[in-house]
Amino acid sequence: MAMENEVIKLDVGGSLYTTSRSTLTRYPNSMLGKMFSGQNSTACDERGRYVIDCDGPIFRYVLNFLRRSTLDLPEGFKEWDLLINEVIFYQIHELIIAVTLLRKQICTIQETEFIEIGFRHNNDLYYLGKQETLKEIPGLNTIIGTQRGVDFFEDSRMLIFQQITSLGFEMVNTTRPWLFKRKL
Repeated sequence: MAMENEVIKLDVGGSLYTTSRSTLTRYPNSMLGKMFSGQNSTACDERGRYVIDCDGPIFRYVLNFLRRSTLDLPEGFKEWDLLINEVIFYQIHELIIAVTLLRKQICTIQETEFIEIGFRHNNDLYYLGKQETLKEIPGLNTIIGTQRGVDFFEDSRMLIFQQITSLGFEMVNTTRPWLFKRKL
């Protein structure tokens, strides 16, 4: 049991990390699991740090996954190809699945345009979307500057919905706020 809690110092591509043996062996069939359970040989430097010749900064996401079993990436993360190659190298099946699913989800969201129409607490109408797209919906443009917000919208909502769907949008949420999406 004492060996599981052993502190391990790593040099991954020049980036230094400190963790425990139990974290590195969380997924026993992975390369790291085999490496730190004694199944595979490991190289150490002169300071006793285990050396892994991989991308150091990307390893932080691998290590955090080992710690929490969740994949946490910063907003706007762009190094997908590098990450997937590193994850494949480490042979952490669960992380390969997490990266693949998250990449697909993010890319799908980035390739989708949304329009949201709703009402604030004071019954003022609001709508959100790309300005150039909203300008293509004449029914919404007639509401701007009117004092009739909710009533006017209720009277013309079928026309507005027709105009939005004619642009290739489909309705996602039928309760307020209304949400429409289209693939780019």
